[in-house]
Amino acid sequence: FGFDVQGCDYVARTVYGARVSISIGVIVTVFAVLIALVLGSLAGYYGGFLDTIIARLTDIWFAIPTILGGIVVLSLLRERGLWQVSLVLILLGWPTMLRLLRSAVLSAKEQDYVDAARALGASDFRIIVRHILPNALAPVIVYATITVGVVISAEAALSFLGVGLQLPAISWGLMISGSQTRILQYPHLLLFPGAFLSITVFSFILMGDALRDALDPKLR
Repeated sequence: FGFDVQGCDYVARTVYGARVSISIGVIVTVFAVLIALVLGSLAGYYGGFLDTIIARLTDIWFAIPTILGGIVVLSLLRERGLWQVSLVLILLGWPTMLRLLRSAVLSAKEQDYVDAARALGASDFRIIVRHILPNALAPVIVYATITVGVVISAEAALSFLGVGLQLPAISWGLMISGSQTRILQYPHLLLFPGAFLSITVFSFILMGDALRDALDPKLR
């Protein structure tokens, strides 16, 4: 892999950058799923006024572009470490997952096993946790796997634009950003982090397709 302009081992930087980039992808996805589980379950199961409020809030959040919103918010922060960037991406990345789970809950709550559980005296909490969510999580799990790759790309884009992670942090986005003025002289500075970024995102997308095939009984 050679060395960077400061003489640092580039393979070590590339491997270390994987930890930060993938950590951000996993953290953002996990918390976005948790938000979707809570709000999506409540909106889908109870409906009515609560569903309307959550749906309108989701629509407002949908109107904020992820990259543009990230640029605006992160540019206001003095320190931009792993947790700061993750928090901003969490705030901007939950609406799609919430809508997906809400649709799955709406479909699942009309099934006969839910009526049977309700007739046996099960509480709403037990019905949601033990009967609805296990049967509504499959599409969310598939989308969450793909979202990890999307979030890694978003972090790389924000770091490339200069509003993502700050030095001394190391991520693929920062490495690509640092190489943009030296591409012609030292193309390997862009080649290796860019290649690993693309391969990782592609791998998570393939993992999502594999999970879809495994979890969808119609595709077996």
